[in-house]
Amino acid sequence: MLDLGESWSVAAHLTQEETLERQRTLLRLGFQHEVLGGRARAFLSGTAKAKKPETDIELGFTWLPKLGRITVALAALDLFSDVIYQGLEVAPNISDTALDYRSNPYTARVALELSLRSGLRLEGYGLVMTPTEVRVDSQSDPGTGFTQDERYAYAGGLIEWAASPRLSIGGFGTWVRARLGRQRLPTGLPEDDFDLREKTWQLGLYGIHRFADRFTAELWATRVWRTEDRTRPDTSVAPNIDYEDRSWSGRAGVVYTARSGFRADLGVDFVAPEVIGSDRVPGPAIRRNHSRLRFDLGWHIGRKALLLLGSNLDLDGDRQRSRSFDGGHGRIVLYW
Repeated sequence: MLDLGESWSVAAHLTQEETLERQRTLLRLGFQHEVLGGRARAFLSGTAKAKKPETDIELGFTWLPKLGRITVALAALDLFSDVIYQGLEVAPNISDTALDYRSNPYTARVALELSLRSGLRLEGYGLVMTPTEVRVDSQSDPGTGFTQDERYAYAGGLIEWAASPRLSIGGFGTWVRARLGRQRLPTGLPEDDFDLREKTWQLGLYGIHRFADRFTAELWATRVWRTEDRTRPDTSVAPNIDYEDRSWSGRAGVVYTARSGFRADLGVDFVAPEVIGSDRVPGPAIRRNHSRLRFDLGWHIGRKALLLLGSNLDLDGDRQRSRSFDGGHGRIVLYW
């Protein structure tokens, strides 16, 4: 966050992700203006990706009462896609797949954060996306793509109680619903004809206990329900799917932070899923009693940077790699 004057500020966030599955660069830039004598803020923020011509812009207002904050915001997603593909016309040798939005995606979101005198902290979030229709087609062979209808909604909440200056316990819940209807174009692939509906519910509890000044113990557990209904006009291409899975997941861990900036995390993660019914969705097989020992070592460099390196060890014998090693990871975070 950088102050531009008495009431203006700007913030920039750059996320760079390099893994075996994906490579992603995301830039977020936002401007903020204090209004009503500092009791509220108006903001404008946007995102940009390096490899895909995609930009999202959000305009919002945050009210700052004594007990917390309330935010209302509207956003336009993939805002300049039609300008790039339909106006500037991207060459097929650069991107053969072109997007043509028949109705653009817009979102409305509300966020509520309140801290009460009794030690309770409340959070609530909601978001809905307008019905969206997009045509995805090949530029070198028009008519081989598909049209797609999309709808999305999200709601979540959290309640936390500070039982003491060192102990906090809480619960949370989320609900997500998405619908995607796809129809192939005249020479498109038969598998691009289907209607997909997905829902996810999650309920969880957690506790955080700070002891001995430098040690923090964390414990959380969640119950997740997921459903997927996929129907097709032609089941000879692929069968319909009526799928549901349920799972328990959680983590128990301890974090140590030294005055010098050194940090060490040690914990156990587990997932215990179950599939309801006989249908299966594409992807790797779901295993039961999936547990891992996780440890991370890192260093805080003042408030400017964080370097973190770690690894996972398999505990339940379902590893696919040699011995118990289950992958390593690293993270570098810079603040300015």
